[in-house]
Amino acid sequence: MAATGTKPLEFHKAIVSMDSGTNFGKITGGWLNVQWGSFKVSPGEEPKQFIAIGIEELRRAHYTLPGDSNKLFGDDSAKARYELGAEITWMQLDVHLQAGWVKPTIASNGAITVKWQVYDTVGKSVVFSRTVDSGFHQVSKGDSGEPPLFGLFRSNVRLFLASPDFAAFMRPDPAPSQPAPAHD
Repeated sequence: MAATGTKPLEFHKAIVSMDSGTNFGKITGGWLNVQWGSFKVSPGEEPKQFIAIGIEELRRAHYTLPGDSNKLFGDDSAKARYELGAEITWMQLDVHLQAGWVKPTIASNGAITVKWQVYDTVGKSVVFSRTVDSGFHQVSKGDSGEPPLFGLFRSNVRLFLASPDFAAFMRPDPAPSQPAPAHD
């Protein structure tokens, strides 16, 4: 983003709108691909880690997050005009663990669909909406890297933030031009 930042933005909400109990992937292991478990949507669970990932990626992309500079004490008086929300409408994630000599190899493959919306707190309406579909593939050793579910979401956040239409929407409005001084 521009050196001057962006329109002020907050990210506080990410929800999974899939039905509770929906199976969205499996965990397998070994040379025989034995199924060890599955991923299921938990009822009423709001993924707080998704919020942290979103904020982290917004910071990295240099978006203006009011009150962000003072995390130790906070500043509730700094409110952003725009609020970003993420609705996860679909996801699939398969993880395979393969034993190794020192650490296991974890191979993850998935896809996710997120409906991103920007809400104008002054106009009290959604002013920007975009649905982003993204794929995900990650291979890591043992406990290195972030958990695959979070990597799946992070890949979608990055794709959304890189979209030219969102970047154009978030650019600050041009400063009003000053009238030229009158000459007598």
